[in-house]
Amino acid sequence: EVARRKAERIGETPELCALTGPFQRGEPASALCFESADYCILGLDLRQLQRVEEALGAAGLDAASPTLLLAEAVLTYLEPESAAALIAWAAQRFPNALFVVYEQMRPQDAFGQCMLQHFRQLNSPLHGLERFPDVEAQRRRFLQAGWTACGAVDMNEFYHCFLPAEERRRVENIEPFDEFEEWHLKCAHYFILAASRGDTLSHTLVFPSSEAFPR
Repeated sequence: EVARRKAERIGETPELCALTGPFQRGEPASALCFESADYCILGLDLRQLQRVEEALGAAGLDAASPTLLLAEAVLTYLEPESAAALIAWAAQRFPNALFVVYEQMRPQDAFGQCMLQHFRQLNSPLHGLERFPDVEAQRRRFLQAGWTACGAVDMNEFYHCFLPAEERRRVENIEPFDEFEEWHLKCAHYFILAASRGDTLSHTLVFPSSEAFPR
C-alpha cells in the first residue's frame, strides 16, 4: 500500500515524472508498483525473503553490480530474527555492497523509555532496541552476519565530526534555533551505520577520519 501510494504520487507530480521518464504501473496483485527505464518501486514484506528475491530478479536487478542498500528506520520495526535474516541475506546476495542504516538506539534511559512508549502508542513498536541498544552492538550485528567492515556513530558525532563545517554553518543559519539541549538529546538516541562488502567497497573507509572535517 505504501509503495503504491508513492507510485501514485510520482504519477501525479510532473517534476517527478520528468525525472523518471516514461513509466508504467504494475498490476494490483504484483509486487512491482512502478517501472521506468532507470527506476522501479517494489512493495514487499521484508520478512518474506524468497518473495523479495524473486521480485528483485523479475525487476532486472543485477546483484553483482555495486549496490547501495538504504534502511531508514526499517530494521527496528522487524522482529530481531527477521531483521537478522534480512541482514545476513543481503550480505550473501550482494557481493559488492554498502548497507546504510539510520534508526533509534539507547532504550534504557528516560528519553529512550519515552521513545519506546511513543512508538508503542503508534502501534509501531521498536523491536530491536533491547537486543541492540548501542552503536557497538549494532556494529557487531553486521560483522557477525557476514559484512566485511562496519562503522556506526550517533547523530551528534556524525553532525559534528563528519559534516563539513561549511555545511553545518549553512544549516544553522537557515533559521534561529536555541533548543540545543533537546536537539543533542534526540541525536544521542539515533545512529547512522554503514557496513560494506566486496573487494572495492570493503577497503573504503565507511566513515572517514573526523580530522578531515574540523569542528
